[in-house]
Amino acid sequence: MRNQTRQNATNASPAREGRSADLRFALSVLGVTLAVVALLASVVITFAQETLTDGARPTQRISTICADRHVQLVTLIEDLDEHPKFAGDKLFKALLAMMHAHDVCAGGSEYEALSLYDRAVLDLVFPVGSLR
Repeated sequence: MRNQTRQNATNASPAREGRSADLRFALSVLGVTLAVVALLASVVITFAQETLTDGARPTQRISTICADRHVQLVTLIEDLDEHPKFAGDKLFKALLAMMHAHDVCAGGSEYEALSLYDRAVLDLVFPVGSLR
């Protein structure tokens, strides 16, 4: 009886591993989705505040080059998000880096922001330590 129970547990292992991998993938997709939703909510709230205060608060403006780099990084994140083997945590970190770079650029430090955008792209495209 005990041997039969061990055999059943051994036979169920590949199916369990498959479900575990599916769950990890679903959780990584959920994490990226939640991050994108949070970013969009932030944009909507900012827009609503600007509209409701009727421009009383100074608006944040970023340079054209920062905006271009922002769009390039968003496009890269979206393209990599569609790849089933790409790690969701790397995409989430890139999204956070992108938001930070946007704030830095809006604060007037354009060159530092461009450096942050470039670092986020490099971290996505090349694994850590592969450039050494």
